[in-house]
Amino acid sequence: MVIKVGDKEASNYQVINLDTNEVIRGVQEANDETGEYKVIIFSKYPEVVLVTDPTTGLRYAKIEVRKGKIKIVRKEVRNEWTTK
Repeated sequence: MVIKVGDKEASNYQVINLDTNEVIRGVQEANDETGEYKVIIFSKYPEVVLVTDPTTGLRYAKIEVRKGKIKIVRKEVRNEWTTK
C-alpha cells in the first residue's frame, strides 16, 4: 500500500515500524511494499528541525527518506459511546 499526506484518506492511516511496533511520527509518504518512507525530522517531538534554502531563504521542515520494515495500518477509532 502507498499513502501520501495529500491523499484525502491519509489521516485515517498510520505507519508502524515492525521492528519496534511503534507508530512512526511525521510520515509524509510511505510504501509498505518497498519499505521506503519520507519522514519529517524532529529535534525533540514536537519540535521540527528546520532548514533554510540557500537560494530563496525559505525555511522548511527537514525530511529524510528512510527504509525499513513498515506496515501501513488503518487507525483504530475508539468511541466511548459505542464501547460501553
